[in-house]
Amino acid sequence: MISKTSILKEAINRKQAQVSINKAELNSNFPNQNNFILDESRYIAAQCSRRAGKTNGLAYRFDRTMLKYPKELCGPLFKS
Repeated sequence: MISKTSILKEAINRKQAQVSINKAELNSNFPNQNNFILDESRYIAAQCSRRAGKTNGLAYRFDRTMLKYPKELCGPLFKS
C-alpha cells in the first residue's frame, strides 16, 4: 500500500525537478534568450542571427524536459 507520506515526497521531488534551472544561471542582460529558455511551449521555432545562443538555449530547455520527465526517453529533433 502506498502511504500519504510517499505520495507527498514524490510530489515534492517532481516539483523540485520542474524548477531545476536556477534563475541566477540566466543572464539578465539577455531577456529574449531567457524567455526562449523558460517558455513552456511544446513546439518552438527560433529565427535569429548567428551566435545568438540557440544551441545553449536548446540545451537548457532539453535539460528542463529531461528533469520534468525523469523516466521517459527524450531526444532532441533539429532541422537546420
